[in-house]
Amino acid sequence: MERNAEIGKSGIRVPQIGYGATALASMPDTYGYAVGEERALATIRAILDLPDGFIDTSRIYGLGRSEELIGKVVRDLGGWPAGRILSTKLDRDVATGRFDAAQARRSIEESLAALG
Repeated sequence: MERNAEIGKSGIRVPQIGYGATALASMPDTYGYAVGEERALATIRAILDLPDGFIDTSRIYGLGRSEELIGKVVRDLGGWPAGRILSTKLDRDVATGRFDAAQARRSIEESLAALG
């Protein structure tokens, strides 16, 4: 079985299985358990040690905590490891529910800042 799939006709290939990083933000009300920072950082490092590591995150996971932890590891490594894939999403404004062009831009900028 092939382990990677092409995204449309883009030529970009991604692993068929990725790591959803929601729980790294330590959301015990959602998952029933907490994840400490050291455990979260070790998990991110382990995923990025894989030759085809793929992390899916979002700015809204833990109100930015997931992306901040991933960014910390990326900075510690001196940059994003070659061949690894990261996906994130645009998010609405949590306080107002707004999701217009200005919010989309703000979401991108916040993600880029957090992820390094």
